[in-house]
Amino acid sequence: HLILGVAVAATGVAVLYGQMWARVTGVVIAMLSALVNLAFLAAYPLWSTMMIALDVLVIWALTVHGSEMKAARQRGY
Repeated sequence: HLILGVAVAATGVAVLYGQMWARVTGVVIAMLSALVNLAFLAAYPLWSTMMIALDVLVIWALTVHGSEMKAARQRGY
């Protein structure tokens, strides 16, 4: 868990710098998280549903608005 947490944090920092590899990695991690939460849907229905919804929002944000961070950094914001 610690290694995965460090990898996710590093990916998040790289997303803020507008790196394409970080956007792809973030989408993959969110997809894996959604699949894991789908497996636990029967045991924890409310928590799993909320996490799947959050994962969908993360995937949407990274795919639709991910390039905006790179453009903002180039403009100096």
